[in-house]
Amino acid sequence: MSPKRQREEGGTAEGDKGEKGQTKAQKEEVAHPRKRFYRARAHSNPLNDASFDVPTRPEDYDWTEHYPELMAEWRERQAAAGAGAEGAGAAEAEAEAPAVRFVDIGCGFGGLLIKLATHYPDTPMLGMEIRDKVTAYVRERIGAKPCPW
Repeated sequence: MSPKRQREEGGTAEGDKGEKGQTKAQKEEVAHPRKRFYRARAHSNPLNDASFDVPTRPEDYDWTEHYPELMAEWRERQAAAGAGAEGAGAAEAEAEAPAVRFVDIGCGFGGLLIKLATHYPDTPMLGMEIRDKVTAYVRERIGAKPCPW
């Protein structure tokens, strides 16, 4: 079989080794999402096409979906401060609310925030993107283990 034919069928001329000397089994350990399956129509405004609830204030939004551990810690601190002293403790717990340190508006596929995550691994970051397919891709990319960054 010719080397070109082997590559087309999934192998290479060297046998079952792929790019950079990796076997197929090594490549399939982590299945990262591929951008080509998450294409969005250019120059369209998804905010016009969909109807969804928009919170009027950040406090009205349930941030646990995006920051589960951070919000659980904050709620524990808030409950402990509220049980200790009613007036001053509640104000202190509210003041210690977790804050996002980096915000990328129109983040696209999240390249900037993913690069920042290598330098600031324990820092809360928020990327905002209006295209739902791109957002779905980034969620899968973040959830893939081990992280490529």
